[in-house]
Amino acid sequence: MNMKISAVILMACLLFLSGCGIVGNSGGDTSLTVSPTAPPLLTVDIGQMLTAEQVSAALGREVGPADIYESSTIARYTAVSGNEFVELLIEDALRADFDEMLEEFEVPPVDAPNLGDASKWIGGEDGTGYLFCYGKNRMIQITVSDGSLSDGQRLTCARQLAAIILEKM
Repeated sequence: MNMKISAVILMACLLFLSGCGIVGNSGGDTSLTVSPTAPPLLTVDIGQMLTAEQVSAALGREVGPADIYESSTIARYTAVSGNEFVELLIEDALRADFDEMLEEFEVPPVDAPNLGDASKWIGGEDGTGYLFCYGKNRMIQITVSDGSLSDGQRLTCARQLAAIILEKM
């Protein structure tokens, strides 16, 4: 019985050690192999979707270059003077994922027609609005945060930027 347990433990150790990523060659040299663990989260370059000039023109104030976050799925353009910003998030997704995401909001989004396959808007009294678009198998979220703009002006800004992005995809 002890012999069987020892054999099982030995096999487990050998299997464990064989998967450690150490590769030997005929020269006796060993090296660690590195392979990617997951594909990129996004198949487009988010930093190339909008320029700071395009965002500045839509927002009506100068913004700096994009800061890129979250494995290159979020680009944030912050106003040069002030706390105002435009944030862009893009994800490869199915239409069902887009629809399901929209159902999770406490405030029901309203239609924002004529952008991609579907688009919805959530405005806020806090000076921030969110435009969600679906097109070309991608979800796009554009957040416009500027308390000096009306909700309609924030929506117009987001729509201008979404049209540019959808054209580039």
